[in-house]
Amino acid sequence: MKPNFYLLALAVAALVLVGLPAMAAVTETLHRDELQMPKESPAAAELRAGMQKLINGDLKAAEAAFRKAQKLAPKSPQPLIALADIEVRRRNPAGAESLLQQAQALAPDSAGVHVALGRLYRGRGDFDRAKGEFENALRLNPALVPAQMELGDIYLRLGDPARAVQQYERAVKARPDDAAANFGLGVALSGAGRTSDAIVAFERSAKLAPKDPEPLRMLARIYADAKRYPEANTALDRALKIAPKSTSLQMDRAGLMLASGDKKGALAAAEAVVKAHPDDAVALGRYGNLLVAVGDKAGARQAYGRALKLNRDDPQVLNNAAWLEVEAKGDLGNAQAWAQRAAELQPRDATYLDTLGWVQRARGDLAKAESTLNQALTLAPKSPTIEYRLGIVRSEQGARAKAIESFEQALKDGLSGEPAEDARQRLAALRK
Repeated sequence: MKPNFYLLALAVAALVLVGLPAMAAVTETLHRDELQMPKESPAAAELRAGMQKLINGDLKAAEAAFRKAQKLAPKSPQPLIALADIEVRRRNPAGAESLLQQAQALAPDSAGVHVALGRLYRGRGDFDRAKGEFENALRLNPALVPAQMELGDIYLRLGDPARAVQQYERAVKARPDDAAANFGLGVALSGAGRTSDAIVAFERSAKLAPKDPEPLRMLARIYADAKRYPEANTALDRALKIAPKSTSLQMDRAGLMLASGDKKGALAAAEAVVKAHPDDAVALGRYGNLLVAVGDKAGARQAYGRALKLNRDDPQVLNNAAWLEVEAKGDLGNAQAWAQRAAELQPRDATYLDTLGWVQRARGDLAKAESTLNQALTLAPKSPTIEYRLGIVRSEQGARAKAIESFEQALKDGLSGEPAEDARQRLAALRK
């Protein structure tokens, strides 16, 4: 059975549509559309000073400035939104939510508060609640471009690229020279299968933000996905000229080599990156993905292990490491801890619950496995692979009728390859 590696395609430079990069910050509206106090006021000055401290990474000084602003403007929601951002960065989402609820009580008609709440819920992986908050923001202020873009991102994450395109088109119409709006439109157009239009949008974004390599990086992935490797290499070259020290772009180069058939070159390029940057957890995680793609699962387990020593909060690495540990019949205690942590970090992502359920099954806890896989199916009701694994768990529980139902549904939903053949064999045995 093949593992269900989340974003594994990134390792081989294929296009994966995940929307705009997730922003931890909930305070973008402070310096765009929602600064609701005179620029010359002392409170506004403290807010701006705090934002600069935040940009510089000085959370303590930023918090002090935001608290001063709160004392100077106790009826404004903005200092509370800014303080919530501090709590997000401190990995205290409950504290952030409490502050934003206070902000909402002060200003129930503030679109900015709804945007901040939406960003908080999106960061948790609760896309349905995030969608509701962004919709509320747009009801209060239909012209609020950040909310239009955020809602477009949510539609992408919920698998509705057509509606995402509509949102980003509205944003681009309102701000044609906004690089981020054009970037988001490119992602949405790609998801809708409009590749040529997406290329135009990414090129426009690259022109508007000539120092940002991300639009060019996305162009490289689009071309790679279409097996247009010379054009992919050209786009990646342009990105690397902007950010030659970027380990992410260097790993993209390795992935592109692999996608175009240069396995030896890909491994050499990736190994050079992790050797030069042994403390880069993201690069190590992507190196692990690449090793899986070339069939070196033992090496991938080592790479993931090194990445997790540096960062225990990357859900993708946690997920992939847990799955490989089960496949290798390794330390199931570690696999359980990793899968559980991934699910906690992204509780609304069916992929992570799927892995957690499979780990629970490997540990012999079939009741928990069935419950977890059912939760995953609630989030992804048309996933044939999750339905297939649920069928295996049910058959091992002795629930013959339910197992048959799961296997039949998995095949109906498009299960293919080795799992489909296995499902048919299991069905035949159960029907006897």
